[in-house]
Amino acid sequence: MRKVPMMLTLILTATVGLSSLAVAAAVPEKSLTPVQMETAATLPGKPADLTDALKGPSPVGYKLLVVDENPADRTAYLDEVLADWEWPAAHEMLIVIFPKANYDLRFALGANFQESGVTVDEMLKLVRTEYFARSQKGDVYGGLAALAQSINKRMDSAAFQEKVKAVEGAVAYIGLQDADALLAMAQPEGVHVVPYAVGLPEKGLSQEKALKALQGLVHEAKPEIVHYDLGGANQIAVCIRGLKAGFDLPASGTADSRVKSTELAQITLRRVGTEWKLATVAFDPQGVLTQRLEDLK
Repeated sequence: MRKVPMMLTLILTATVGLSSLAVAAAVPEKSLTPVQMETAATLPGKPADLTDALKGPSPVGYKLLVVDENPADRTAYLDEVLADWEWPAAHEMLIVIFPKANYDLRFALGANFQESGVTVDEMLKLVRTEYFARSQKGDVYGGLAALAQSINKRMDSAAFQEKVKAVEGAVAYIGLQDADALLAMAQPEGVHVVPYAVGLPEKGLSQEKALKALQGLVHEAKPEIVHYDLGGANQIAVCIRGLKAGFDLPASGTADSRVKSTELAQITLRRVGTEWKLATVAFDPQGVLTQRLEDLK
């Protein structure tokens, strides 16, 4: 039986003016940005508080939608957003904030919350004690930051920490400029070395070609993790900056396939049995990955 993501909503006791009942509830088109502002209003507090709270690896992917609408039924508005945007992915949480309703919110949770035993009462308590305790005192960003930190702590698990350890281990080998150690992490069918956003060939590089490619990857590398994507159950990815650009490297595909190394790249790990193995190194010669990271800011 397919598990349905759990939607939780919190309804505040508030007086809604008659003028608000006439406001049309339009659902905006979804953007890639984690914080999507669809209003000229600014949220009270310091945006840096939320940015700092979401730095580094997180077991939850947050999507914040701030709308100019003030619908009479904010829960129904969330339903409309979900109908247009689809449910959050398993590891995600969607939060919709209504500035014209005293920064009230509604939210929907992916399946991981239910699988982790999170209850409705537990989430409502976190929203009250972390978010509303601050937002009602004029610090919405601080409330969101405190809420995210508490949720991350609740959703932390041994499986999540295993993912973090695997990613940081691979990046550490790059920083140590140890191509042999990185190759030892390779998935059995070989490592795919490709330009970002290009479909993968059936087979990865042979061990000899993979070693040449990974030597180019780690040469003079000073990697910095700039983006995590740890939501997948069997695949995880991380974007790193600080690689040596301009190397002409063997690439997956035909015998003469090549790719130019770039300062920015995405590495992907895949679960093989009980271990995480290096599956893909995707460089960014066309700037597609660079633009994606810009869109996510």
